[in-house]
Amino acid sequence: MLDHVRTALASELDPDEIYRTVVENIVQAFGYTQVSIYLNMGEEMVLQYQVGYTYVIPRIPHSMGIIGRVARTGQGILLKDARSDPNFLGAIGESSPKFVCHYLTLAIRKKFWQC
Repeated sequence: MLDHVRTALASELDPDEIYRTVVENIVQAFGYTQVSIYLNMGEEMVLQYQVGYTYVIPRIPHSMGIIGRVARTGQGILLKDARSDPNFLGAIGESSPKFVCHYLTLAIRKKFWQC
C-alpha cells in the first residue's frame, strides 16, 4: 500500500488524484468499508474524498470531533472503537448492528507538492 501511495505522491500533481489514491489504497489494504480524507483549511477540516459513507460531514471545525482534536494538537490517534471517544462525530447511522469503527487520524505536516 505504501508503495502505491508513495508513487502517487511522487508522480501526481493533482491533489484530488492523490486523495483518491490514498483513500482507495487504505480500503484495499485494510478492508475498511468507510474511509475519508480531510484537508486542514484554516480553522476547519474540509472533506476531499470518501468511500462508503451514505452521509458525509463536509466540514469539521477544529473545535469538534476526534479529527478536530488531532488538527489542534498535531498528535495522531488510533482507536479500536471510535464511538468510545466522547469527541466522536458519527457520519453513519447507528442502525447497523455490526457497526465497528476503527479510527486512525494522522496529522501530516509535510508538504508533498509545491504550487
